Amino acid sequence: FEGDSISTIIYKVLYEDPRPPAAHNAALPPDINAILETALMKDKGRRYASGAELTADLRKAFAGLPPDTISRPFPAATRAGAAGRPGDPAPVTRRDRRAAQGRRPGRSGRDQPEGGAPAAGMPAARPTLIAHHPVKIAALIVTAVFGVLLFPRFVNHQEPRGTDSVAKGPGVPRPVSVTPAGIGAAPAISGGADQIAIDVETIPNGAAVLLDSTPLAEPKVVLSRADTSAHSIVAHAGCRRAEAEMTAADLASFKGPLVLELAPRREDVLVGSEPSGARIEVNGKDTGKVTPAAITVEGCEARAIALVHEGYRPWAGEYDADDDFDAMAAALKKVSLEAIPSGMLLIKKPKEYDLDIYAGDRKIGRTGDTIALPEGKHALSFRNDTYFVRESSSVTIAGGKTTSPLINFPALGTLTVQAQPSNCKVFVDERYVDVTPVLDLPIASGAHRVKVVFVPNGSTQQVTVSVDAGKNSRAVVKF
Repeated sequence: FEGDSISTIIYKVLYEDPRPPAAHNAALPPDINAILETALMKDKGRRYASGAELTADLRKAFAGLPPDTISRPFPAATRAGAAGRPGDPAPVTRRDRRAAQGRRPGRSGRDQPEGGAPAAGMPAARPTLIAHHPVKIAALIVTAVFGVLLFPRFVNHQEPRGTDSVAKGPGVPRPVSVTPAGIGAAPAISGGADQIAIDVETIPNGAAVLLDSTPLAEPKVVLSRADTSAHSIVAHAGCRRAEAEMTAADLASFKGPLVLELAPRREDVLVGSEPSGARIEVNGKDTGKVTPAAITVEGCEARAIALVHEGYRPWAGEYDADDDFDAMAAALKKVSLEAIPSGMLLIKKPKEYDLDIYAGDRKIGRTGDTIALPEGKHALSFRNDTYFVRESSSVTIAGGKTTSPLINFPALGTLTVQAQPSNCKVFVDERYVDVTPVLDLPIASGAHRVKVVFVPNGSTQQVTVSVDAGKNSRAVVKF
């Protein structure tokens, strides 16, 4: 047999009749050609049932051939029948003539029986073909047996080359056509008069197979012939999947296995959390969605998914390209977020004034209050607009404990602002205070920016004034 690939050759060996032997050798006698064709039949019942039958037909065919046709006479079945009919001389072949020419007088050979002379009226029986080459013939038989047993299995593990024989995944069921009958695979197996069964093969091999979401113990689908419903046949392995919808009639039309080619999955996956409302991040980027929400996931790509919720510890899940897709999707449906334990914050109130406490832009309390905050580090700001106080500090809260950090707030001094001419407006730290003169304004010690605006023409002057605790600081501006 000839073919472009080992799969094609094995397919022909298993399922196609060989060319007649005479096609390879036009001089082959018809009787010998018929014997060889019988021996090569695919159907066991049409081949020779035993070696004796084959030998008998060969003996008949060889008996009718001219002596010069073969190199040696066909071996006899018994020593008594080796010479043919009584009185007939044994046919002389080319081998016999060569042997006679090469024999020297007085030389004893293996053609002579024990005692040195041929038996009267009977030629010496020659060894049979099996006796001549026992090792070669045994090796040939073993090779043939292993070839028949193992080559179909080998081809069965190769990916089909045809584009019309596989169902491809993932996701939406696609039309499925038939694998050509038996490229290394057994034909569809009938499950009985009322059932049809067919093997399922996957590319790559070894994928799990499900029928209507039920895992199968072996990759074989069995349906009742009377069943007209379409059934979902799914194969999946890691991040790859293939699906086909088939009826019993579809399976009955198959001459080979159903082949499902798995492809990387790309699906919308629901992400949920308890509690809901967590921000969803994928590979470090905010998706703009909060749980519960669906995100599109590329199955065979590495990905990191994070959930961020105020008052809860951040949750992160990292998935490799070959991780089980279904297991990942199931895990993301409901992620339990761990609440961050709270601690208490107590900031001592200064003697001269009170302060509002802010976390970012959100006011969380006042000095002297006991404030609950999540465990962790917090940046806080402290404000008193009356005395122009702006302070900031970082505090660390421990769960289940009260934290009272020592923060030194500024003491108060006074500020006086005068202008010439006096028709001016005064601003301190960008906040309007009054018109000049401003006398003994209580203000937090430290540096402050003073801006004076001359009302008639809008002219401005700015100065920085350093206020000392318990003292009066003066700023005089002239236009």
